[in-house]
Amino acid sequence: MKEQSTVSAQIITKDHEEATAERQIDEIDEQMRNWSRVQDMEIEIKTAVKAGNRRRNAGDDDLEASSADEAEFDEYLDWRAKKSYR
Repeated sequence: MKEQSTVSAQIITKDHEEATAERQIDEIDEQMRNWSRVQDMEIEIKTAVKAGNRRRNAGDDDLEASSADEAEFDEYLDWRAKKSYR
């Protein structure tokens, strides 16, 4: 009887570990999908900002405008910064 209890406890522990591992894998997959969406959005925003500034600065040098745009854009992407934006 004692041996059956030990075997039962081992089976329950193994099942619990497997369920935990599967849940963690699912959570990691979801985080990876969300991070991919964030990166896609950043690319879209950068493209839109560059296109808008190119239209606005049609007579200016694109290289100068582009580097200034990227610096300005990167400032707003720093979500960890504890400052108010202009």
